[in-house]
Amino acid sequence: MTLPKILLVIVTNVFFAASSVFFKLAVDKIGKFDFSSIAAFMPVAIRFLLSPLFLFGIAAGIAGSACYYVMLSRMNLNVAYPLLSLGYIFVAIASVLFLNESLHLTNWLGIGLICAGIVLITLKTQ
Repeated sequence: MTLPKILLVIVTNVFFAASSVFFKLAVDKIGKFDFSSIAAFMPVAIRFLLSPLFLFGIAAGIAGSACYYVMLSRMNLNVAYPLLSLGYIFVAIASVLFLNESLHLTNWLGIGLICAGIVLITLKTQ
C-alpha cells in the first residue's frame, strides 16, 4: 500500500473517531434521553441536536465519509471496508485521552486481534 493510501486511511478513521467522540461528549453534556413521553424526550433531543458538539460530530462524520469515498475510488472494497476497523483503535485511544475512560487488557487484546486481521487483509500474496 502506498503512503498516500495509508494517509488517506488514517485521516478517514480519525474523522470517524472524532465524530464518535464529539457525539459522546454531546450526550454526556445533555444527559440521558428520557423516552417515557414525547414531552420528556423532545427538549433533550432538541438540546442535543442543536449542541455544538453534536454539530462538530456531524461535520467530522461528513468529512470521514468524503474521505471514505476517495478511498473507494483508489482501492478495492474488500480492502477499504475492513480498513475502517482501524477506527476502533483511534476511538479507544481517543476515549482514554479525551473522555478519561480506561481500557482493560481484554480491550487491548481485541484491538491487537483487529490489527492482526487488518494486516492479513492488506497482505498481497505473490
